[in-house]
Amino acid sequence: MKNKPLIPNKPIKQTFKRKKKNVRTYRLTKKRTAFCHEYVIDHNGLQAAIRAKFSPNTAGAIASQLLKNIYVQKLIAELEEKQHQKLDISAERILKEYARLAFFDPQKMFDADGRLIPIHKLDKDTAACIGGIDTYQKYVGQTKEACKEVTKKFKIWEKKPCLDMLAKRFPRVFGDQADEEETKPVSKRMFFKVVDASKSEDTEGE
Repeated sequence: MKNKPLIPNKPIKQTFKRKKKNVRTYRLTKKRTAFCHEYVIDHNGLQAAIRAKFSPNTAGAIASQLLKNIYVQKLIAELEEKQHQKLDISAERILKEYARLAFFDPQKMFDADGRLIPIHKLDKDTAACIGGIDTYQKYVGQTKEACKEVTKKFKIWEKKPCLDMLAKRFPRVFGDQADEEETKPVSKRMFFKVVDASKSEDTEGE
């Protein structure tokens, strides 16, 4: 009986199954989640931490630490995005409001005869620039029903801060140096200009 020729053994393919890494899903604690929800209300870290039931004695330090936490930052960003969508807040809309104030034309507040146009008849761009109205009551008869409210003054927002803000979007034209006015809080940068309506037809002879 003839011997069968030897057949070399085929190499054995070894297959290794990679173990799946245990991905740890990081979940914020209830207090940290509460902090995020409180923070988006007023962006006051200290008060947000206190309202989230952290100790008032360490709330400031805790707030500072939490705001550096990437998961806290992510949740805050998500909550703010939901707020913006709900309130229809966008960069485009904010720029539109800046443009309204920056390019306000006081002539649009008066008719061809120089009389003040009633506020409910002003166009939206002009009405949006009004920051306050001074009125007084004028009696045109003997009864209270004859009382008539007359507009005395319109307070108009200052244009320069808004022009400066818009100019920053065109650094090649206006330069990229920050206006020192921009370093001041908005409450101190915004001033009123007053449009006097005392010479309008309704108040003549007063």
